[in-house]
Amino acid sequence: MNAKGAQFPRWMQRYFPLIVLVVGLLVLAAGTDLLAGRVFERVVTVMFINVILVVALQIFTGNSGLMSFAHVAFMAIGAYGTIWFSLSPREKNLTLPDMPESWILYQAHLPFIPALLAAGLIAAAVGAVLGLPFVRLRVASPLPRSRG
Repeated sequence: MNAKGAQFPRWMQRYFPLIVLVVGLLVLAAGTDLLAGRVFERVVTVMFINVILVVALQIFTGNSGLMSFAHVAFMAIGAYGTIWFSLSPREKNLTLPDMPESWILYQAHLPFIPALLAAGLIAAAVGAVLGLPFVRLRVASPLPRSRG
């Protein structure tokens, strides 16, 4: 051992925090699935949803240097769409009694994963419709500039 202390391989120095976090989250998920009640499962599910949102926002902000306030809005559109695609017509009738039965959305009842994918496509479409005009604006698009 030298004056610097123990030397670890470079890959271990770089990936150790990531490995610890992922293993910790996997242990939490497995323990919750095996041992916890419904309330704790709900809390852990919301925690994982928030982890996904934070990691995605950090990846976007870290790579672009810009803060994205629309990120939360598109996640909300996806979550709202997932709920409406996964509710049964009876549940939709209880939630929105004035919703016309002739709407395609009224009869749509999908399992969770297809509902999630359909809602993701809707959020992507809304993002494309709103994003294309904003990309063309020169004044409203803050680009990182180097000052020199």
